[in-house]
Amino acid sequence: MNEKTRKILIVFFSIILIGSVFYIGYNQYENKMEEKRIEDLQQNIVENPESVDIVEEQLENESEVLETEITEEAETETQMEEKTILPEYEDLYNENPDLIGWIKVEDTPIDYPVMQTFDDPTFYIHRDWDRNESTYGLPLIDARCTLESGNIIIYSHNMKNGTMFGSLKKYNEKSFYEEHQIIEFDTIYEKAEYQIIAVLLAQVFYDEEPDENEFVYYNYIELGSKEEFQKYVDQVKERSLYDTGVTAEYGDSLITLCTCNYHVKDGRFLVVAKKIQ
Repeated sequence: MNEKTRKILIVFFSIILIGSVFYIGYNQYENKMEEKRIEDLQQNIVENPESVDIVEEQLENESEVLETEITEEAETETQMEEKTILPEYEDLYNENPDLIGWIKVEDTPIDYPVMQTFDDPTFYIHRDWDRNESTYGLPLIDARCTLESGNIIIYSHNMKNGTMFGSLKKYNEKSFYEEHQIIEFDTIYEKAEYQIIAVLLAQVFYDEEPDENEFVYYNYIELGSKEEFQKYVDQVKERSLYDTGVTAEYGDSLITLCTCNYHVKDGRFLVVAKKIQ
């Protein structure tokens, strides 16, 4: 190797090294900024003097599958206006009216605002609280859901560092479930707790007419009939990674937390829970 070639290689690898350091540093900076912004939002709730009791491709693809006309949007917004927002969420709602609730799971980073937008259902896939572009995004509710839906589906990214819904994978272990059976999910109008009934793996299907054996979990929203409700519960219980010993009865309100998983192409990891208070 002559001297000229050696110098070229040194410059080349130096550029790669500098670029890698910059990339890592920027990601760390972005992580810290995201964490700080979420902490500010959490602190807003805690410090409110009137407070009482204190997946880019994944979701973008899912939005195509779930695309539908939101015909009840105006009616839903009117109903929301008639309700009273909880004191601890008033300031946050005034700051960003896309806020629909807050979700928390003890001993995990999950302690986030939950968003919903009807005109652009996947807006918060890569948007932060201030509506700026963000790798993390924020948890968001399926635009077809209302707060009165029998099953509210909440999506968020499976981040490698465990943030957003990345820490849901802890529920792979039954021992973690046994110590963390309760999910706190408030709407901006009501505080509530949900008990987990199943933890399972699922998949998104892009067939125009899915096979009857395919579990199209994202189409179980209203659960208006006893038959539909029971079919959903039976399927999540049948596919659960372990027996939780808990089930749901017709009339219970459900939430389904969803994030991407890599057991199959377009795989998903689901945690299903029923409202207990």
